[in-house]
Amino acid sequence: MRHKARLSALAGLCLLLFSAACGFGGSCEGVKSRACCTEGHSGAPGDCADLIISHRYDQCAFVDEIEGCKPPREWTTQPNGRRAEEWLCPESYEWVGDKDCSGE
Repeated sequence: MRHKARLSALAGLCLLLFSAACGFGGSCEGVKSRACCTEGHSGAPGDCADLIISHRYDQCAFVDEIEGCKPPREWTTQPNGRRAEEWLCPESYEWVGDKDCSGE
């Protein structure tokens, strides 16, 4: 019986950690993370202002600072007029390492 109780407690802890990492319960508010900036995540919108997307390569990445950023060729920043909560990485796209704003 103790073994079953330990497994149950461990499963509960795993679920709690997974939920926190994936933004369940609104923990994404103001958080700049891949999980919080991908379509289909549960919770409040994350801080996705520094997100850039390449529709040609089906990839997403962050930049250090989007203000004044000229993203690399084939990458786009949030279009004017698009609401922040709509600017998310498509679920089927791959996340890659952070990109520079050199415009190369």
